[in-house]
Amino acid sequence: MFKRILVCGTIASCLLSGAALANGYKGEGSLSAPMSSSLFHPYVGLSYVYLHNSYKSSVTETIGSSTTTFSPNATSPNNFSGLSFSSGFKYGKYIGMEFGYAQFGSKNQTAQTTTTTYRPKAGYVDFRAYYPIEQFDLIGVAGFAMTSLGDAKVVNTTSGTTSTLGADDSVVPRLGLGVDYNFNDNWGIRALGKYSFVNSRYVNSAYTLEAGFFYNFTA
Repeated sequence: MFKRILVCGTIASCLLSGAALANGYKGEGSLSAPMSSSLFHPYVGLSYVYLHNSYKSSVTETIGSSTTTFSPNATSPNNFSGLSFSSGFKYGKYIGMEFGYAQFGSKNQTAQTTTTTYRPKAGYVDFRAYYPIEQFDLIGVAGFAMTSLGDAKVVNTTSGTTSTLGADDSVVPRLGLGVDYNFNDNWGIRALGKYSFVNSRYVNSAYTLEAGFFYNFTA
């Protein structure tokens, strides 16, 4: 499901970029956000993403053949680093849409006799509002993310047995703020912060901080 969102978004952006190029999408030499006779401004981006999860204090879960109550907040790693690939478009100067997929590195935490390992991932769809100020675009984000803790596993460090936790996939709303800086009509950098209202089986909430670059398709 996660990668399907990204594929569909990339195809849509490529189609829009083809339409924009066919209609003579050219920058006007301004250092402000790229503009042209076309309303569509497709782009792709790559970002480093920092993720922080806030977990629930008590969860009853079936692990293997037994039912147990444990604290994700005490036994789970909170902070992750990863990469996000995005594809989207601006429509005119003030609104846009973005599709993306983020994959984070595996991380574990040992508490008492167990080690819990997570490898989070997320696909997302964001609606964006822009406020251009010369070379900058101030950004407001509202969207949905399809989040997962990945192949979450619990290893008993005493017996050596490994169990897979129940799925914690969820669709969650999120809000964010950020800024783009346009070097020219094609290249730019950006920084964003996003807060997700998760409330899944293990996670209460999450936020991400990201920084990266993007490429606008112009001709």
